[in-house]
Amino acid sequence: MNRNIEVRGGSLILNGGRIENGLTVLIDRNTTFRGFGSIQATKVNNLGEFNPEGTVDIAGDFDQDPSGNLNIRVSFGPSVDRLNVSGTVTAQGALTATLTGGFIPAVGSTFKFLTFATLVRGAGNIAFPLGSTNLGNNLFFALLINHNDLTFETRQVQ
Repeated sequence: MNRNIEVRGGSLILNGGRIENGLTVLIDRNTTFRGFGSIQATKVNNLGEFNPEGTVDIAGDFDQDPSGNLNIRVSFGPSVDRLNVSGTVTAQGALTATLTGGFIPAVGSTFKFLTFATLVRGAGNIAFPLGSTNLGNNLFFALLINHNDLTFETRQVQ
């Protein structure tokens, strides 16, 4: 039987497994999703903190509410947290990029962190305004909006 999964407070941790639901997975305000693996649901609705720790594959849509935050880590390798969505991404709320482990990317380096079939931009025609772009050393991430992905590009303050 397919049912909605609603997480209202606390955390939903996916440790390499799979959530098979068929309907909606709700990450409510004051709630954190973290982990890696796959989610099979008509829609994942994020109103809280969404923290891929590696790769999260969503077979369905990903809708980020204006109150939600997508947190992406970039580190040596280069290694980047990644969200792959087979359907539509509705991009609202915040996007926070964090460098980990002392990693400083070279100017011009790119990091693809979100793939999708379709992108619907939020208010103001901005997909996920970056919440954290200052990387130190006069570097910042520019957000590149491509046909089927969002990518960070390292740039230098002029």
